Amino acid sequence: MLRSLSIQSKLILFLLLVALLTGLPIAYLGYRNGREAIEKSVVDQLVGQRRTRGQQALRMLETMKKQVVTLSANHEVIDALTQFKQAFDDLRKQPPEKLLDGSQQAELEKFYKSVIMPGLEANSEATPLLASVYPTDPVTQYLQFQYIAQTEPPYLRKEVVTTSGDGSEYDRVHRDYHPNLAGFAREFGFEDLMLADPEGNLIYTTQKTIEFGTNLLDKGTYADTNLGDLFRRVKRLQERDAYEFVDFDRYKPNLNTPSAFVGSPVFSRDARLIGILIFQFPIEELTRVLTGGFQWQKEGLGETGEVYLVGRDQTLRSRSRILYGEAFPSGLETLRRAGVSEGILRTIERQKNGLLALRVETEGVKEALAGREGLATYQDYRGELVVGSYAPFDFGSNRWALLAEMDTAEAFAPIQAFGRRVVMTTAGIALATTLLGLLLSNLFVAPVRTLTAAARRIAAGEVGAQAEVNTRDEFRDLADAFNDMSRGLKEKTQQLQQKVRENEDLLLNILPAPAAARLREGDANPTQSFGDVTVLYAEVAGLLELTDRLGSEKGLGLLHDLVVAFDEAADQLGVEKVKTSGATYLAVCGLSVQRPDHTSRVVEFAQELQRIVDRFNRDRGSDLRLHVGINAGPVTGGVVGRNKFIYDLWGETVSVARGLRKGQADGVRLTRSVYDRVADQYPLGEPEMVELPGRGSVESWSLKTKAG
Repeated sequence: MLRSLSIQSKLILFLLLVALLTGLPIAYLGYRNGREAIEKSVVDQLVGQRRTRGQQALRMLETMKKQVVTLSANHEVIDALTQFKQAFDDLRKQPPEKLLDGSQQAELEKFYKSVIMPGLEANSEATPLLASVYPTDPVTQYLQFQYIAQTEPPYLRKEVVTTSGDGSEYDRVHRDYHPNLAGFAREFGFEDLMLADPEGNLIYTTQKTIEFGTNLLDKGTYADTNLGDLFRRVKRLQERDAYEFVDFDRYKPNLNTPSAFVGSPVFSRDARLIGILIFQFPIEELTRVLTGGFQWQKEGLGETGEVYLVGRDQTLRSRSRILYGEAFPSGLETLRRAGVSEGILRTIERQKNGLLALRVETEGVKEALAGREGLATYQDYRGELVVGSYAPFDFGSNRWALLAEMDTAEAFAPIQAFGRRVVMTTAGIALATTLLGLLLSNLFVAPVRTLTAAARRIAAGEVGAQAEVNTRDEFRDLADAFNDMSRGLKEKTQQLQQKVRENEDLLLNILPAPAAARLREGDANPTQSFGDVTVLYAEVAGLLELTDRLGSEKGLGLLHDLVVAFDEAADQLGVEKVKTSGATYLAVCGLSVQRPDHTSRVVEFAQELQRIVDRFNRDRGSDLRLHVGINAGPVTGGVVGRNKFIYDLWGETVSVARGLRKGQADGVRLTRSVYDRVADQYPLGEPEMVELPGRGSVESWSLKTKAG
């Protein structure tokens, strides 16, 4: 098939294949490296979010623990518990008929029916029974009537009640201690502060919910709640500075909203256990920490990312992003499509969140609850594929699963966009190569297959390849000449390669790499424009006077030593010397090698030149002074001369740098373009206007160099 193609087609095909064979591997390697970098960035982001939020949540819980332990040893709490206990026991000695009359009992029952039962029913799957919550103990009825049923503040806002006005000893104690105890709860951010005696009687609460006055042991209404569990666990501790924490659960006195409790034993001054101090911890505080105040996107979690906690029962312990605010209705539909049961959806809709209702049985949760930390891709509770970072979250004897997740579609979207750019770039290169081949192929008018094949063999490294042509026309003459050339080429190749290496080294010592490359390509006057470089023009003042004093030979030796020191400093800082002329030194950075910090390098180089001159003056007793001008901007570089050539720079940037060097006192002076780039890196003087010949005034700054 190739023999039947025209030279034009072959050339197009050849150029296209070369472009693809070189471009595709580069594109593949670039895509692979880019993908790995993006994936690592996503992983680091999720792991960082999970660790940061987890540490913040743990610090909050640790602070809560310290608060309850510290407060349990507070003298005011000890005195309050002692007096509340005595007052509570005095109430228990009263005959029941003296505590509440029939009308007061009826009013208490009315309060339960009109306030408590509707609130419970609104947050319950089944209809609750009055008998399951209504107190039967006369003292409990009395306290709840006095401080809950008959007071004006709405339920769950009773902490403002200081006195019931019944004139009892309990009310006197309550009036004395309640303001400070309620203040403790507010200051520490707890929903309630409770005091229980060793027998399990809840003798005081700041919030005055319907567990007030009940017993937390087996005979009590709320003994089987997480509050009752906490009381029994704390009572078993029997040691100072101890504490217990119980996980969040639905809590009837708070109308079935989730609550957790932390408690610590309280001992008298003679080390007797006199009761238990309990704090009620609302779940919303934990959610705010994990969500960054519900600002997921501002916290770096994008459109779909979130950090949340899951308990041992595999239900949520913090709010779900899709069930918060305006996203709640669509979040319900998302869960319905994911197969969440209608019963759970009704509970979520009723309580306006997924706390303790929405089950999360994902791979990340199972691994974290098993005590393992890691990263995986799996389906989350919405049925969406996510990349998740998971780890166990332990506090006290409780273990939760802490997860940071983001949809894979969002997390890896930059990879897909990057892949599309790579494909489009590769396709563009292939198209450009085809068009170039079409243009070049029009220059050929006759087939030269044999000579082309031989030339390709030589180009591939087969030096001395012969072209076998059987005709007796001009092509045979051309082939004979070609074969002679090929044989001669084989003999001269090694010599030429050696000369090329020698010339290459010599050329690079004289010229910058771009100019050397253009000169090798045959450009007799290789000039090139550079859009942004930094130029340094320096002059060593006093050198001529020193030469007159020391003699030409010693003066030239001193100049040699200075230039060598300057060159060494330039090599170390990546600065290129352009030329020296007498006591002047021209250097540039950003020419052969593009460097984003070329200006900073040149400024640092100028400081090093000043230190070199200072050392020369100290070591040799000279009085040399350094004048330096630095400017940044576009320049034009090129070779001057043919046989004995040099490389030089032209342009306004170079002229201004040279003018600054001439028009200043000793030291280093910078232009505005240099000042804007390094003002925050180096100590600079106040701006001064410098007159430049033929250019007027130029604003400049002096660089304060450190002594060498």
